[in-house]
Amino acid sequence: MQPHQVQQERPKQRIVQRLSAQVRARLLFNTEVAIDAINKLGFINDDLLKGLVEQRKLMEKQRSDFARNMVLLIFVMYLTSNGQNLTIPGTTIQLSGIPGLSMFLGFLVSMHLVLIAMTGISVGAYSGLIYQISMRKFGDTVVDPDIHTASLAPQWLMIKLFQSPFNPHHAVHINPRRSGRAVYWLAHNLGGLIFTSLFGLIYIYVAHFLIITLPNDVFGLATKITCLLLCAYSIFLHFASNAPFAQDVDLAVDAEPNALEAPPQISSEGQT
Repeated sequence: MQPHQVQQERPKQRIVQRLSAQVRARLLFNTEVAIDAINKLGFINDDLLKGLVEQRKLMEKQRSDFARNMVLLIFVMYLTSNGQNLTIPGTTIQLSGIPGLSMFLGFLVSMHLVLIAMTGISVGAYSGLIYQISMRKFGDTVVDPDIHTASLAPQWLMIKLFQSPFNPHHAVHINPRRSGRAVYWLAHNLGGLIFTSLFGLIYIYVAHFLIITLPNDVFGLATKITCLLLCAYSIFLHFASNAPFAQDVDLAVDAEPNALEAPPQISSEGQT
């Protein structure tokens, strides 16, 4: 005989949507926040929100430190490959003559590219979770969740200033016309395109440095291949985080988040 089923299976209502990993995470974070709210668990509260904001600050600081260090390393890399007559101050040692310096710089820059990608993705995930909690907090009101988020930590409100629509959760009474929307779109997206191009140039220069400058002996080839793989992995991380892929969405589960609550604890009384 089949064992008695405690919970009746719900009919599956699945659709397929193309979602990036960041968008998928935001939707799943929203489900977790809904479970806490529906079951009145009280786990997601202001203290948790403040803790998440502080952790995001740490991740943003790490990303900034990695980016600053990478710029300095690339500058030293440029001096190493182009400043053959440069010497270390106070010595007669030429910068290009230090054994293994090119391999060491190539490895450090490649590692920093990976770390920047990892911390950037983590900052995006933290931001998504913080936004979902703020949206749930003000979900039944007309208050913009961005106002609450901006009160907790410094935000790039310039992005919101040029955002259209200004508040995606309800209609506003002042909206730009066609020329204004075009200007706002450029102000909102042009910086991202420029920084993306700069990162592209960095990848091209690092790859050129690794291929041209590093020696072709055993250690040089091993370092060259490792660094190129690290650079490719950092690009792959950006792609995997932001590119949309087909996802199975179970509408029955999404419509009943309280069905995902943990089973009740069984009392230990009477157990042998």
